[in-house]
Amino acid sequence: MVIRVVLIIILILAVLYSRSLKNIISFLFLGFVALFLWEFAWWGKIIDILFISSMLLVLILGFIRGFKVNENKPDKD
Repeated sequence: MVIRVVLIIILILAVLYSRSLKNIISFLFLGFVALFLWEFAWWGKIIDILFISSMLLVLILGFIRGFKVNENKPDKD
């Protein structure tokens, strides 16, 4: 019962608020789902490892893209 109420509140917040809040809420929701999968099943551990590795890959590629953008800017002398 409590989990359903929390999920409904999360869904309402995701619909009402901005895109960045939606991303944070969806990331937290996926984290909770991943935690439950890790605890209950062996195949949940495989899904969690794939989820974590994909998030790390996105983070690393974002840093690389950010450094490339900063290198292309001319100096303000």
